[in-house]
Amino acid sequence: MMSITRSSLLVLALTIATAFAGALQAAEAQPTFVSALQINVAFGRQAALEAYALKAIEANDQVGSDFYWTTTQTVIGDTTTYSFIRQVNSFAELEPPPQNAVVQAFGPADAAKLMDDLAPAVTAVRSGVWAHRPDLSRPPAERDTPATLIQTIILTTKPGTQREFEEYVGKIGEASRQLDSPLYWQLYSPVVGAGTDYGVVIPRWGYAELDTPPPQLPDLLEEAFGRREATRLLKIASETILEIETSLSTIRLDLSRQPAADEGDMGGQSVTGD
Repeated sequence: MMSITRSSLLVLALTIATAFAGALQAAEAQPTFVSALQINVAFGRQAALEAYALKAIEANDQVGSDFYWTTTQTVIGDTTTYSFIRQVNSFAELEPPPQNAVVQAFGPADAAKLMDDLAPAVTAVRSGVWAHRPDLSRPPAERDTPATLIQTIILTTKPGTQREFEEYVGKIGEASRQLDSPLYWQLYSPVVGAGTDYGVVIPRWGYAELDTPPPQLPDLLEEAFGRREATRLLKIASETILEIETSLSTIRLDLSRQPAADEGDMGGQSVTGD
């Protein structure tokens, strides 16, 4: 895989997505795709990226654009990783605007200087698009307040085994519903730029939620389906999953641009205006 940390590239949204007025709380509220731009910065150079993000917000506000994003920063994992996340319903929504908002607002010279100030701080950039999979998700009950943290699990699968892997995840969902397990999640499957990485995104309403350990999957599957079926499913997992990476991200609303509450779902351009 690429050297850039994959976990916060999803928030799932990933990544992901939890900040969009609690959109992760109901599967029917989820747009079709999540697009994420992940940027890693050198240690101690976070201020440069954050300054550019603030200018991007200012520029888009100034020109009145309809491009919005939510920003997350990893707090457990690679803490120099930022993700700029959009939710869209079609690839047509990913088409860049005719003119970069930063250039339009500040002029070519000042826009170039802003980019020159940012460039030395950036160590890696990656983008990807994932499809929301309500058929393989088990969303949490709705709450009055949006989540403040995003727990992300990136599962890198062996090429050619996606069908078997999805059977395994589907069975976890079936077992969780059957036993009324406290497990809940949103699952995203790779589309473009995501390789074979599936994203499992779990919204959290505070660090205290992490004090309660989740049910162990082998025990959950055995209780729901019996030992023989649980053994078969765990064998599928061992044969299809190459790598597991986890992280915890905080939602940086100060570096996000979101529409007014009456403007509907988020969409639009990435924070860099590319």
